[in-house]
Amino acid sequence: MSLRAPIAPAAERREHTTRPLTWRLGWLLVGIALLVLLLGASIAVGAKAIPLDHVLPALLSPGRSDDDLVITGLRVPRTLLGVLAGAALGVAGGVIQAFTRNPLADPGILGVNAGAALAVTLGVAVFGMHDIGQYLWLALLGAVIATVVVALIGMSAREGATALRMTLAGIGVAAVLGGITSAIQLANPTAFQRMLGWSAGSLVAQPLQAAIVVAPVVVVGLIVAAIATRGLNALALGDDLAASLGSRASVTRTLAVIAVTLLAGA
Repeated sequence: MSLRAPIAPAAERREHTTRPLTWRLGWLLVGIALLVLLLGASIAVGAKAIPLDHVLPALLSPGRSDDDLVITGLRVPRTLLGVLAGAALGVAGGVIQAFTRNPLADPGILGVNAGAALAVTLGVAVFGMHDIGQYLWLALLGAVIATVVVALIGMSAREGATALRMTLAGIGVAAVLGGITSAIQLANPTAFQRMLGWSAGSLVAQPLQAAIVVAPVVVVGLIVAAIATRGLNALALGDDLAASLGSRASVTRTLAVIAVTLLAGA
């Protein structure tokens, strides 16, 4: 008598394969529907009561009335920035958690946030910058430099840039950069006041230009993160098994770091 387990029919195997995909697609559609509803609520609801029948005309053909200015000048930029920031930080967090195999990890673990904060602090304290367009490029430059430093430290060992070494290097670099940032802010009252509001963050009274400047960088970061997704799933099984599945660990880690740098920096 054969002891081998019976092989499932091809149709049954296809059903088991497509069922998770169907569930994921269904949840994606539900999430998109909820996002659209929340976008509408963010534009229609606020401190100033505006009749719902005034919202759509204000979006399609804005005028000079107070209601139109509130919707187009305050609520629309607030909503767009909220979506961009949520998408950027959410995806960056997911990527860094997969990269480090730590469900508690966040984008700051690679020193990205600390590098961005130091660059903006230098721009404010030394060059007197105060425009969102200047902040963005400074933040991205600082994030890139911090990421490169972390990568160089992580790759300095013979075994290369493992997730553990990158994490430890990121924590150390973030601590050093954070100390430098605090020292500059304490020595410069003007930079301290400006950075206090910038580091806390706010979606209130931000110009539409902020969303326009940030959006391309966030989109590029999301695309890079999507490209790295398959490799990150393989890396979760270990480097050796990932290599046997055809995944190149070094390329995947590089893409993940680039994605986190763009998303968190923006």
